[in-house]
Amino acid sequence: MANRKALIVWGGWDGHQPREVAEIFEKQLTDHGFEVEVSDTLDAYLDGEKLKSLDLIVPVWTMGQITRDQERNLLEAVKGGVGLGGCHGGMCDSFRNNTEYQFMTGGQWVAHPGNDGWSIRSKSATRTTLSRRTARHRSLSGPSNTICT
Repeated sequence: MANRKALIVWGGWDGHQPREVAEIFEKQLTDHGFEVEVSDTLDAYLDGEKLKSLDLIVPVWTMGQITRDQERNLLEAVKGGVGLGGCHGGMCDSFRNNTEYQFMTGGQWVAHPGNDGWSIRSKSATRTTLSRRTARHRSLSGPSNTICT
């Protein structure tokens, strides 16, 4: 089987430690047989044909601005079947003004909840009401997404 190819693009706000997260992803993907290219610039998205030749794109970019050409090429690659993977703010707190990007990722980070007492209540099969504090982040997500915690 030919090597699978992945592109990791990291940058943006340093608070989510994009370089360190990209290094973790790079090791994991390499350990699983991927040929990995790592870039610290969104210009990696300018070569649309190259993007379409990949098996996986992993954005690790919090906030920031993406150009129309960069976004178009990324969207077209994913629409064409290239996989998209990521985590936390590195994928779903990126490019807050780009709705098509948000639709592609299936979610958008919204806010950190304060100590506001907000909780989730659910009923089990026995009708017992359970409460628990929320996680530290709130995101909007599409119904087809799988959320891993």
